[in-house]
Amino acid sequence: MDVRCRRGFDAAHVNRGLRKRRGQCTVGTDVYTYHQQILDELAAHGLVPLAGTPPQQLRDAVRELYKYEIRRLRARLIAGHILKKDYAGHVVSLRKRYWLLSVPTELWTAKP
Repeated sequence: MDVRCRRGFDAAHVNRGLRKRRGQCTVGTDVYTYHQQILDELAAHGLVPLAGTPPQQLRDAVRELYKYEIRRLRARLIAGHILKKDYAGHVVSLRKRYWLLSVPTELWTAKP
């Protein structure tokens, strides 16, 4: 399976020209029809499913982005750019931006 993308992930590709085909992805004989809200949220993180992109790969890519952001936030706390009393609020805000991680991948796609 040849899947390329930006940011080093094998799960998705950032290409605004693929909007017409965004809703369906194939892996061998599997066809994934993603819910529009899921597609919109993935696009907000710079991820657009390609043919052959299963939901778990996309979730892994979003998880890696979240881990990067939370590490960066912690580094800002340690560097003194964020007050300790404000840190929890920043974490909650970050979790809200990555709400997609709380949705099971089985619910990302429509049943055939």
